[in-house]
Amino acid sequence: QSPLKNVETTAKSLWSLLDESRQRREQNSYFALGNYSSLDLIIPGKIGVTVGLNNSADKSWEFEYLSGSFGVPLFIADLGKISDKRMSLIKRSFFGSNSFNVSYGVTYFSFDADLGDKFVNSINGNYPSAKVVGLKSWGFNLGIGNRWTIREDITIGVDWISWSQPVFASERQDDFVNYSTNPEYKDDVDTALKVLSYLPRLAILKLQFGMMF
Repeated sequence: QSPLKNVETTAKSLWSLLDESRQRREQNSYFALGNYSSLDLIIPGKIGVTVGLNNSADKSWEFEYLSGSFGVPLFIADLGKISDKRMSLIKRSFFGSNSFNVSYGVTYFSFDADLGDKFVNSINGNYPSAKVVGLKSWGFNLGIGNRWTIREDITIGVDWISWSQPVFASERQDDFVNYSTNPEYKDDVDTALKVLSYLPRLAILKLQFGMMF
């Protein structure tokens, strides 16, 4: 058998395996996945989990948690540790396809940053709460991707591109702005928080791996 024929046979076998995804969504009610989002704003390299329910072969509901942290400056000079988290309720629609899907839903955003010594030293008095800035927001998410389920109900997914957009800031932790004695630092932090309040969170090639059951 020629090498070309072997490649063709292997490709057909692989395609047949991936083509089982729709049928397996009909047969399995639940799924659990691990996530890795390498190209993700604000913090790249987020990891997390997804748990969900297959409503039918064409629709699923899922809860997704993603978290990332960073220890170097971002947006504001001389920041300490930064924590960026997203919790999303997502509906995923397959529109009759085997694996292609569009996802959409609501997202809760949580961002916190420790201020560096340059900022902390400008605080008037002992106010530990002023050493951390943060935001809590609500918004929506939208994405496109593919998700395949193969033998043993192993599930592999990729969201090619997704957009999570804060719309409403429900909490702003900005005691530093009230207690700092340095107007320039206060303006820097206040401006950064305003930008972060509505900065789009874009993610490319978010990878998922897990099982249906």
